[in-house]
Amino acid sequence: MTRARELGKLANRNSLTADNTNNFVGIGSTQPDSKLDVLGGAQISGITTFSSRVDVGAAITIGAASGIVSATAFYGDGSNLEGVA
Repeated sequence: MTRARELGKLANRNSLTADNTNNFVGIGSTQPDSKLDVLGGAQISGITTFSSRVDVGAAITIGAASGIVSATAFYGDGSNLEGVA
């Protein structure tokens, strides 16, 4: 028996799901479609490091390697921005 299957047996299937074929884990998702599939809100505290690109919905992208943040629009007075011509 795989570790993922053992982990999946610890919780209610509607709360935690392990897909042994693809090595996917679902939290609140009964059919995970990525390595970690969270359905609902998540709270992360402390420093979080992403080694690849981060997509926030379809409109915001953060390039981990490039340091470039792109979005469809930016709002605010920009008073804390530096290095902007």
